[in-house]
This record gives sequence, C-alpha cells and structure tokens, in this order.
Amino acid sequence: MRGGRLRGLVAQAAALAVVLAGCGYTFQGAQKALPGGATTIAIPMLANPTLEPELAVILTAAIRDQFARTQAIRLVRTEAAEAILRGRVVGFSVDTIAFDSQGLALEYRATLTLNLTLTDPDGGRIFWADPAVRGTDTYRAASDPLVTEANRREAVRRIAADIGRSVRDRVLAGF
Repeated sequence: MRGGRLRGLVAQAAALAVVLAGCGYTFQGAQKALPGGATTIAIPMLANPTLEPELAVILTAAIRDQFARTQAIRLVRTEAAEAILRGRVVGFSVDTIAFDSQGLALEYRATLTLNLTLTDPDGGRIFWADPAVRGTDTYRAASDPLVTEANRREAVRRIAADIGRSVRDRVLAGF
C-alpha cells in the first residue's frame, strides 16, 4: 500500500515537472541573465519633470538596490553595461481618501507613475518596456503639518521599494 502511494506521488511530481517545463514556467531566481542575454545593467538617474525633486533620487536608488541584490546580474556604470534601464517619472499625485466629521483630511493616497525602458547600450534594441509602472500607498494626516509631510515621504519610500522589486522581478521574468 505504501509503495503504491509513493509511486503515485512520484508520478504526479514528474507530470507536474513536465507540464511546468512545457509551458516555459521557471521558478523565481532561476533567470540567469537579463532579456537579450545581458549580464550587466546600468540604471542612470531617472528623469523627473514633476515638482517633487526628491522622487528621481528615491526611485532610482530603490530600483538600483533591487538589481544590486540579484546575483544573476551585475549593476555597473553606463559605459560598461550590456543593458541600460532608463526612465522618467511621468506622474505623482496625492488624493484625500478619508475625512473626519468636519471635512478635514484623515488619510491620503500617493500614486507614482514611471515610464521605463530596458535597451541595449545604443538604445536601438528594446528588451523590455512599460510606459506606466505604477505604485500607490496610503498615509495618515496629522494635526502637525510636519508629521503629515514625514508620513508622505515614508509613503513615497514604500512605493519606491515596491516599484523596485516589481521592476526587477518583471524584467528578469521577461514581462
């Protein structure tokens, strides 16, 4: 009885492996290179035409940090890169999403939108692109405007970290 059950489990595992291999599925971390076969990437400072000057620095650092954590590829200077991830902040908005009984803001939602493109060094071959990478987060309002601003900045940092992880994962997965 036990040997039959074991054989059944082995057969199911083998069938699952065949199905996963046939559909092109790979486990996270299995990717050994960027799209196009590149093993080095440069991420220059994002362009930022918004009125929020710190966004480019925070977002660029978050995206670089995520790629630097990936052992399959190396983060290098633009001159040495086989692939370059360029982008720009195309939107930043803050909307009030909760009010108290007197109509004062209790909670805000911050939304960041980026346009990103991964190309070869000459920019002639596009490996990956997304014109609307978006991240959102909420933060609390406070009676002290400095606390509200600190909460907003922390929300922006959380959004940047989420975007960094998402971009890294999507680029390495090829979608």
